[in-house]
Amino acid sequence: MKFFLRAFATVAACSAISALAILPGTPTSSWPWVAKIGGFPGSFNTSCTAIGDHWILTAKHVVAGQSQMQIGFDNGVTAISDAIFPHPTDDVALVRFPNVLPGWHQVHWTQPAIGTQFDIVGYGWSGTWNGTTWSYDNTYGTKRFGSNNYSQTFSGNLGGGIVGTFIVADFDGNGVDSFGDGGPVGGESTLGGLDSGGGAFIVSGGAPRLIGVNIFVGGLTGGPNAPQYGSIFGCLRISDYRIWVDSIMPREVMPTMHHPVRGILIGGNLASLFSSDNNRMVHKPGVTFTTAQDPIEWDVMSASPTLNPTELKFAVESSASSTNIRQLVQLYDYDLSAWVPMTPSQCTIADSVQEFTITSNPGRFVSPSGEIWSRIGARANGPVFVYPYTFSVDRTSWHIKMP
Repeated sequence: MKFFLRAFATVAACSAISALAILPGTPTSSWPWVAKIGGFPGSFNTSCTAIGDHWILTAKHVVAGQSQMQIGFDNGVTAISDAIFPHPTDDVALVRFPNVLPGWHQVHWTQPAIGTQFDIVGYGWSGTWNGTTWSYDNTYGTKRFGSNNYSQTFSGNLGGGIVGTFIVADFDGNGVDSFGDGGPVGGESTLGGLDSGGGAFIVSGGAPRLIGVNIFVGGLTGGPNAPQYGSIFGCLRISDYRIWVDSIMPREVMPTMHHPVRGILIGGNLASLFSSDNNRMVHKPGVTFTTAQDPIEWDVMSASPTLNPTELKFAVESSASSTNIRQLVQLYDYDLSAWVPMTPSQCTIADSVQEFTITSNPGRFVSPSGEIWSRIGARANGPVFVYPYTFSVDRTSWHIKMP
């Protein structure tokens, strides 16, 4: 089977011309961590997906020729990158940002099966149907989504820098079904103009998980050009790039257990710690027996994917009912069988993120069975005018750099 195609990004070389998006698509406010992206200085012109606290994933042809990128989320948060990591051969890139991003989507690292229905998300062109053909509207900037079926896999070089392993789908409708995969699904869509680097998603574990990066549109030999019914599109299949991602971006590890030391839990549970969604674990002070004890203190644990990390980071997103509440994080050193206190910080009324990075022998914080253990404490260290005060945690996570 032969493909002919067009690859799309405003900064791409060779045959690439503009970026991909969703046609006809439906405007959406979902998938909040799919963002606009463009070179800096400059303007937004394509799409990307945040997949970590400092990281986005996009197409390599989106970042080609750029030394810095800027992104913009729907909630108004913007950020400017401090490093770009293009894949050495394939059309995918990681971009790092110095500030903590407001949120991110998990990657579905298990390879999706042929026939899987998925959603495509992007900010680019939609289109109109005039009864016989589709035409683009040539307007960038509205987030849209549509659906399709994973019909074929292609691995190789399609020219113009379009290299990789791709989820390929056809645009069915008006009696056309190129791959014979059952015709259009509900919300059947294809990629249009100005969203290379956008995301392809399935729902897993009750949440959207990224399975692909929007890369190209094209057609089968003898078939119609995009975006007509019978054309095709391709998304880079992310499950094939786990080793490359791990070589650059620390792996996020979510908490698996928590238990109280002191204090009274008045809201939330373990699931409250999984994401930055304002679903918080909330404590108020409990009884102490010495002044050395924090009246709020609890432990959170997880498992490291390696016993020999090259870097370990623990992040806490928290707030308190007063700014005169001090937060203290401790990490358990299994070599010393002792808690190691991190630098304390004053709480804020609104959620803020504190990150604690270990680069010196980080393996000491991983047990022989892979357990990682932290302790979070809070106490008043100034006047508190409303008692009892509360201390809330919206998210905790470890970020493990693989060896």
